[in-house]
Amino acid sequence: MRELESRFDLQCPICQKGIDNWRIKKTKVGSFNIDRCVNCGYAFVNPRPNIEYLMNYYSKLGHGEEEMAEEILDREAKEPNSTIRCEENN
Repeated sequence: MRELESRFDLQCPICQKGIDNWRIKKTKVGSFNIDRCVNCGYAFVNPRPNIEYLMNYYSKLGHGEEEMAEEILDREAKEPNSTIRCEENN
């Protein structure tokens, strides 16, 4: 898998305020830092992966080109992936 070529944010991409380390998400392909805005609460992977990395990552999880966007949205509406399973960042 390609290396994580990405953009590292020093402030919130939504409101441009400060961010803190919040969680670490461990997956089969590695660990991802999740930062959270101290102002608006927006949480995001930081550094943020580029589109090629995301396409490669999700294609290995069953979100390939054969599946239509509508099918993915319908499935997500029925079974939302709203639970973050990650470790506290101590």
